[in-house]
Amino acid sequence: MDIRSAIAAERREFADVSDGLPPEQWDAPSLCAGWRVREVAAHMSLGFRSSVPQVMWQLAKARGGLHRMTDRCAREDAQPQRRLARAVLDRPVRP
Repeated sequence: MDIRSAIAAERREFADVSDGLPPEQWDAPSLCAGWRVREVAAHMSLGFRSSVPQVMWQLAKARGGLHRMTDRCAREDAQPQRRLARAVLDRPVRP
């Protein structure tokens, strides 16, 4: 299996696991202070849901604060109505 296929398979597995979580598990606290499971999932998927220009724009909005940006993006993306879009799972990557 080449690296791109392995990454796509890992993304699909991540989506399968997250899709299988009941609402109470999405809202369970995580080991990341102040984040529930839903914020962690949003953070973990940011890299393949967003383009480089989108991430750079978010970083600029956070005045260059990477932690500030990731926290804000995770909280916004973790809204209950949002789910991991499967369309991005096979998006080409450059490992």
